[in-house]
Amino acid sequence: MLFFVVKVIAFVCWLVAIVCLFSVGEIDHGNEGTQYKTVVWKQETRNMIAFMIIGVLWLMAFLIACSQFVIIVATCTWYFSHNADTKGNASIK
Repeated sequence: MLFFVVKVIAFVCWLVAIVCLFSVGEIDHGNEGTQYKTVVWKQETRNMIAFMIIGVLWLMAFLIACSQFVIIVATCTWYFSHNADTKGNASIK
């Protein structure tokens, strides 16, 4: 449950940052007499958007790898902490 909450918080923070990044640019008013407007981005802004997309993919993969590491360490600690003397005497804490 904690992993899900951390992942959602990280994604929401990224979402806020990408929405702010989408608003950066010059506003093109279009044709006279219409309410239609567009945001024109510079190449630097496009590069930042691409970096943010790659960054969120890396962040989610990193969080998954961290949770897998915790499971691996817990399993290895449990498996290798038993010997012939303690066989059959395991306790659940």
